[in-house]
Amino acid sequence: MWETILLLDHHLFFMINHDLVNPVFDRIMPIISEPNWFILPIIILIYYCIKHYGRTGYILLVLTVLAIITSETATSRVFKPQLTRIRPCNQMGNVHLYVHDRWQWTPEHEIHAYKPARSYSCPSAHAANTFTLATLWTVFLGGWAWLFFLLAVAVSFSRVYLGVHFPLDVIAGALLGIYLGLFWNVLLRELATTWPWLKKSLGNPLEMG
Repeated sequence: MWETILLLDHHLFFMINHDLVNPVFDRIMPIISEPNWFILPIIILIYYCIKHYGRTGYILLVLTVLAIITSETATSRVFKPQLTRIRPCNQMGNVHLYVHDRWQWTPEHEIHAYKPARSYSCPSAHAANTFTLATLWTVFLGGWAWLFFLLAVAVSFSRVYLGVHFPLDVIAGALLGIYLGLFWNVLLRELATTWPWLKKSLGNPLEMG
């Protein structure tokens, strides 16, 4: 059973990493995959919430920081060292790989370590982080915040297209992110039943849109 899942995983990887290769994706996928591009929009979103909703905006800021810390810790410090799954670009040849700010096709028969040996593959931290935020903000903000899921899907897809993750890695990261996003929202509501000031702050939920 597990062998069949891995076989399908590898097959889907090559479908995305080979069959879908085109100049447009080669241009935009590295941008989508770069987390630094999202720092400013996140800051603007948090600033907007703080300016318009006061204390509730600060709560969202704290939740966002805690969610990212737990997501990054869970992926990089807990699951990856335990699962030790090797990245596709480090174990397979003929990979369409984006590394060191350029595209290349890896040799078919000569395998190189294009990523650090301890930079394991599963789960994808990019997928976990973006799905954590998408879930957190969708539940907390409502309205059009569900559109963040489209961004999370795009980031996850880009990681496979770039040749640094298998599809199963980003699926695992997405499931972990959804769980963590729900966890922090549920924990917040539970704490609100104990702390009156928190309940008062959450009395009028934010509606984006």
